[in-house]
This record gives sequence, C-alpha cells and structure tokens, in this order.
Amino acid sequence: LAVSAIGAIGVVVIALRRIISSPANQLGVRRHAKSKSSPTRTTYSNVVLIKLGGAALTHKDRMETIDSKSMDHAVALLQEHHIKNGIQMVLVHGAGSFGHFQAKEFRLTEGSDAHPEAQLGASLCRASVRKLNAELVARLVSSRIPAVSISPFPSITTNGGVLDEDGVLQNINNLVDKGYVPVVHGDVVSDSAMGHTILSGDTLIERLCTLIRPRRAIFITDVPGIFDKPPEESDAMLLQRIDVDRSTGTLSLPSAFRANKSSHDVTGGIQTKLSSARNVVQGCGTPVFIGDLYSESTVRALSGAPGWGPDDTERGSGTW
Repeated sequence: LAVSAIGAIGVVVIALRRIISSPANQLGVRRHAKSKSSPTRTTYSNVVLIKLGGAALTHKDRMETIDSKSMDHAVALLQEHHIKNGIQMVLVHGAGSFGHFQAKEFRLTEGSDAHPEAQLGASLCRASVRKLNAELVARLVSSRIPAVSISPFPSITTNGGVLDEDGVLQNINNLVDKGYVPVVHGDVVSDSAMGHTILSGDTLIERLCTLIRPRRAIFITDVPGIFDKPPEESDAMLLQRIDVDRSTGTLSLPSAFRANKSSHDVTGGIQTKLSSARNVVQGCGTPVFIGDLYSESTVRALSGAPGWGPDDTERGSGTW
C-alpha cells in the first residue's frame, strides 16, 4: 500500500493491492461504526466516487462566496465524463466558505450544549450549506447532468461523532442504477450523545465506498497534492510517496509533517482527508486519487485512462 504524488503534475494516489482490515485511526479522526441495515454491493460497481472539496468550489476565506470560475470548470469536467464518456458518478462536496463560519461561531462540533443558541446555529449552518448545494446542483442540471441533491439531515445520525445510521444513503445504489447523479454534502446531523454535530464530506466518502464499491474515488481540491508543510510556505515539498504499514495503518509521513487548516475549518482539513483516503483503501480496496481541479492527471484519473490503476505497468506521466 502506498500513496504517491505524481511529480510535477502533483496527484496523490493511494492504492491497495489487496483488501485488509482497517486498523485504528492514526490521525485522531473518529471512525464510524457499522451502520444498521445498510445494503452494500458485494462486487465493484462502475461508479466513480468524487469528493469536490469546498476549497475547489468557493473562496474559503470569504464567507458564502462561490468561486464561479472553478465551479464552472468542475461542472464542465463532470459533464465531459458523465455525458460523453458515460461514467456513472456519485458526488460529495465540501462546504468551503458556506457553513464553516456558522459552525465555528456556534461551536457546532462540540454538541448542542456548547452554545446557548446552538439550535439556531445549526439551522443557519444548514441553510448556508444548502445554498452551495443548490447552486452546484443547478449548474449540473443546466449542463444536462441528472443531478439530485441528498442532504444527510435528518435521516443520517451519529453517536458521539461516529456515523450510526445511514438514512438516505441506503438509496444511493438505487438512484445510480436509475441513471441519477446523487450530490451529497457535509451537514449538521443529530447525535444521540451530543445533541448534534458536524458530519464531514470526508466521513461520508468512507461510508459511501462501502455501500457502492466504486472503481475509484477521487478527491478534487485546490492544491497539487500533499505537502510536508502548508504549501504556501516557500520551502514546502510535495510528498511524492507516502507508504502505509498494512498491519498498523501507520502513514510514513515526515517527522516534521505539518498540515495546514483554515481558521474556520471545523472538519479537520488535510488530516481528515488523509485519514479518509487511507480508510477507503483499507476498508474497500478502492484506489484513491487526490489532485488539483485543473490538473491533467485528475482528468485522467476521472476517466480511468490506461496506466492509471494500482496494477498497471504503464504510468503515463508519473508513478503510483
């Protein structure tokens, strides 16, 4: 098992050659328990599971501000692969500058007792995220992609921050089989121990992989890959390979590894993405790509171009 960033193009790929059991999370991110009565596929589907990071769709430092150019580029990319290439897709998108500010102000990750107006904060946060979801779905539909919005609240629940009940996610396979493109988003959810909490898109990706068994999962963001420190620092280096110990799940990150995180990001930033990607690979055997929205390597990963699989000998512009 290895994670590698593809040279100058900078896509990070996590690949597993055989499925192994998932160890305890090494990055401190909560794992979800097995959900109740969830129908799962026993064989791999032809679906591509795509996480559109909030940073690739919005200006994260400006409250509720869409990056229209990037969103249009993402929609055009998805249109190319869904309509022209016939690729089935399930989308999960982050909140970016929608929702995170409200979640931080009202301390929503700490539960319903953390703020005297926690319920109002949860409502404001949900309203904000749904604005972004509605705009993305509208642009997808305008591009003739049969996108349908799926909101976790209120049917998906957690217990102490751990995913407990799948709710509407149980219908994902049926929607895909009927030709729809589900668009799921991170959300505020009811929590049996905390009252409510934030369920991130990265956690949803983990669960969706066990439900739909996608051929590949792709994390699309606004940076070329994983760096040893925040990429805005002048001496930051793109990590070309990150090995994972199959027995412990430990990532071979540099001792000085530091992940960047926006001050208003309540979902864990790059550490959560690394953990989710690792858990997807170990739990489902699904190859995971992490790459920039404008990267040609991300385009090839979406299409499943020859040379872009864990067992291929031809690596195109880079290696796994």
